[in-house]
This record gives sequence, structure tokens and C-alpha cells, in this order.
Amino acid sequence: MFYQELLEDVLALSKEIIFLTDEDFSFIFINDEMEKVLEFSREKVAGKSLLNFVGEQGAELQRIVRSKGMGTVDISLISRSRQVQRFRVNFVVKDSYVEGEGERGILWMGVPDVHLCFKIFRKELIRLNRLAEVGQLAAGIVHELKNPLTVINQAAGWGKTLVGDNKGVLGEDGDELEKVFEEIENQTLRCRDITNELLAFVRDSAPEKGNFSVVNLIEDTLKLLRSELKSPEIVVEKRYEHREEPIRSDFRLLQQVLINLLSNAIDAIRGTRAQEGRLIIKTENLGNRIRIAVEDNGGGIPPEVANKIFDMFYTTKPMGKGTGLGLPLCKEIMNKLGGEIGFSTQPGKGSEFYIIFPNK
Repeated sequence: MFYQELLEDVLALSKEIIFLTDEDFSFIFINDEMEKVLEFSREKVAGKSLLNFVGEQGAELQRIVRSKGMGTVDISLISRSRQVQRFRVNFVVKDSYVEGEGERGILWMGVPDVHLCFKIFRKELIRLNRLAEVGQLAAGIVHELKNPLTVINQAAGWGKTLVGDNKGVLGEDGDELEKVFEEIENQTLRCRDITNELLAFVRDSAPEKGNFSVVNLIEDTLKLLRSELKSPEIVVEKRYEHREEPIRSDFRLLQQVLINLLSNAIDAIRGTRAQEGRLIIKTENLGNRIRIAVEDNGGGIPPEVANKIFDMFYTTKPMGKGTGLGLPLCKEIMNKLGGEIGFSTQPGKGSEFYIIFPNK
């Protein structure tokens, strides 16, 4: 009995997926790794059929196992949250006859399909490389746009001055022209601000600390996401404890984290609400540390997902929408800055993500 319990502990702690089924493919035992894959505990999965977790592979899997008795098979396991993982699994069918009664069990042991994982990783690297190229292209376009925008702005200013000097001649038409030139001037200035913001964001440079205002950090980040907050409009409520007091940290890295947190919050709201979306951004002074929190009234995070959101490549977003890289990279950035990232959530009501980092 002691050695049986010891063997079960060894199997449970193995980093491979290990499980035992009867001849009808009903689970008898699963180890810790298999619990993580299926998102079910041992107790919950007992008596359930393996065939319920392999989708359309069920019939083929039965045929292979019953015809071979032992061997290797590739299976796609579907978790409780509908995530799919591919495994290469070794299996062996064992018969036992005790006191005239026959029993048959199937032992399964597998590891993730390395080839498939590599394909996914390579595809993601290609996508990231394209994003880097887009960033470089955007930086070049920004530089090209700055000169014509400057010329247009100067021409608008000159036209406004000319009209102002000849108001007596032009009358009401002069007033209208002056307003037109003023609007052109304002819009070119706005374009200049947008291009400067874009250039600052795509520019790649080594981490560098400097002095800046927390409020400016947040406001500049919100400007980058202004279009995402519209149609329908998401109301942004700001609760700043920090005002103009300068802090010392890496502006660019913190902005990258904030963009991710805000974008995720916007997606959470868009996914559950057609209107009445709300974001609350809060800052708090913790002595020699600063806390920034982003709260949304989206759908919240289900319990079975909450412990995976910082895992690399894990995402609940649709194919082509999420990469599973945003939050893991945010965590890495906060570690670099000597800070931390965390969250609280209420399924059906919303979530709050926060970062805490040194103030020097």
C-alpha cells in the first residue's frame, strides 16, 4: 500500500502528462500536468471519458489503440475553456486476470508536440518581425510628413495674417477666411502632435530612466489610444493622486505596459458591452513607490483563466486578434524596473490591473 501511494505521488509530480483509463477510455487516474491541460481536478474527471476531450479524433483513437495494443499516437486535447493542445502520447494496453475476473487498463504518457510548438513559435516570430518592420516604416513616414505639415502650417499662418490685415476690404468673407486658415493651422498642429507621439512610441532605444510626471505619462498614452476609445465612446474617469510631482523611471517602458493594460480593458468592454463602457485610471503615492491602476466594467476574468493570463502565448482572444505576449512582456518589463504587476477581477462585473514601481 505504501509503495502504491509513493508511485502515485511520483506520477502526480511528473512534468509529462500521465493518465490511466479503462478499456472504455474512462479516466481512472490523471496526474497534476494532465489536470492543468484539461482544467479539471482528478476528482472531477474521474469516470469521464478521454473521448470527450479529443473531439473528432475519438473514433480513430479507439481504432488505433485497440488494433495495436501499444504504440504512439498524436492527440489534440481540448480543455474545459476550449483551449487546444497537441501531444505525442505513448500508450500501452494491459490485461490482468485476478480470481478469474479479467480487467483491462490503458496507461498513457505524453509530452507536447515539439514540432507543432516550434511552428507556432516560428509563426509568431515572423509576425513580430513584420510588426518591427511596420514600426520602422511608420517612423520613416512620420519624418516624411513633418516637412509638408510644417509648410502647410506656415502657409495657414501667413494666410490668416494676410486676411487679418485686409479685413476692411474683404468684410464678412474675410472673417470666414480667417476662421478657415485658423482651423487649418490647428489641424496641422494636431497632426504634428500625433506624428511626434507615434515616432516616440516606435523608436527603439535602450531602457533609460528620466524625470517625468505620472499624469503626463497617462495623458500621453491616452492620446495614442484616442481612436480606440470612440465608436461607441468609452468614458474615462481619472483619479490622480499624483499631479505635477516628477518621478524617475523609464517613460517608454511604462507607456508600453499602460498601452497593453488599456487596450486589454477596451477589448474587455467591447466584448461585453455595446454601450456604457467605463474606464477608471487611478494613481496612488506609496511613499517611494507609485501605483497606477486601470479598472474596467467589462466581463471580468473566469477563475479557470485567471491563473494563466501571464503565461507566454496564452490568450482568450480570437485567432488573429491575440498573441498571448502582451501581459507576459508587461510582467518582464515591470521586473526590469524593479516593480510588479497584478490584478483583481469579478466575473461579470469587470477587472482592475495595476502596476507598482519605484519612484526613483
